[in-house]
Amino acid sequence: MSSMGRARALVGLLAIVSSGIAALGCDLLPGDDDAESQPAAVTDGTLPGCDPSDGAPADLRCTGLYADFGSKTLSLRARSFAPAVAFWSDGAEKERWIDLPDGAQIDTTAMDDWKFPVGTKVWKQFRAGGKLVETRFMQKTRADRWIQGAYVWSADETTATLQTDGATVDLGGGNTYVVPKSSECNDCHKGRKDKLLGFEAVSLGQPGASGFTLAALATEGKLSAPPAQTSVTIADDGTGHAAEALAWMHVNCGTSCHTGTSTATAYGTGLRLRIGWDEISGKPPAEWEIVRSTVGIPVKSPKWAGEVRITAGDPGASVVLKLLGQRGEEQMPPIATRVVDDKGKAAVAAWIRAMPKTTFDLPIQTPTE
Repeated sequence: MSSMGRARALVGLLAIVSSGIAALGCDLLPGDDDAESQPAAVTDGTLPGCDPSDGAPADLRCTGLYADFGSKTLSLRARSFAPAVAFWSDGAEKERWIDLPDGAQIDTTAMDDWKFPVGTKVWKQFRAGGKLVETRFMQKTRADRWIQGAYVWSADETTATLQTDGATVDLGGGNTYVVPKSSECNDCHKGRKDKLLGFEAVSLGQPGASGFTLAALATEGKLSAPPAQTSVTIADDGTGHAAEALAWMHVNCGTSCHTGTSTATAYGTGLRLRIGWDEISGKPPAEWEIVRSTVGIPVKSPKWAGEVRITAGDPGASVVLKLLGQRGEEQMPPIATRVVDDKGKAAVAAWIRAMPKTTFDLPIQTPTE
């Protein structure tokens, strides 16, 4: 651990001792030469109720997010970040943090597929109806393994316990918040080679990203191969609506299911809604896969036989828009939402409606893998 890291850890420990609360989070640091081949314990057993384990602990306080769980004082290791565009979560408010091991770098040799160092921890916390309802946690415990868990907060917000089978939280007034099952979460995360969603070049490099952005990561030496530019924008495509629409589809559909990663849930459809780093940093939108696999392309599903994914100038004849505007069977995004994102839908509809035929009159073709 660097002297800076030791100093920060000491400050956090002193804060806990002075408050009389023994709730130190047990951070996982890279071990010796075999760190990537052996499971690493999430907790070291020094905290009451935090038994050693190589899986997600039963209690959120054992993950290391908070230095003082009672007062919700964050660990000094937890770095806040927010992508330029957030995944739609039925209007819930979200906070995000990441803990990168001291002295380690993210392998950014492939800008579209970052490889995180063993020991990386990530949290995403949700508030709905003014209540703290859920905190999701991921930790890379070895080169080929992440553990993850969703923690549901008690009504008085004093405890947060692991729920693998999902849960429904009563928000009052007949409103509820649904925590997805672990298996459902994996349906999205398996679309990335190294599992982690949201903490990636395009989302952290666009205007609107904050906290631990792409620029901050490069400045602090956290990237093994820093890009030549750390700020990117979606260029105008002649419609005046591309930026909002394409960014929404990239985050809500492209980073998880509709990617070129063979393990992704929707890989077999040939529908690619992820924006690649080389695309956003050097190509016009008309050449991006998110456009070339949608505009004028027929739907592969027999249910939508004869229909087109996106029809330039006609939102009503665009199946992609129909799916993101419905909930239930074949909805987009497929999980973790029961309410349509009206703003996102309107942005995509405006983009389709404004498509100039001279720019987007692409030949109808059968998508290939």
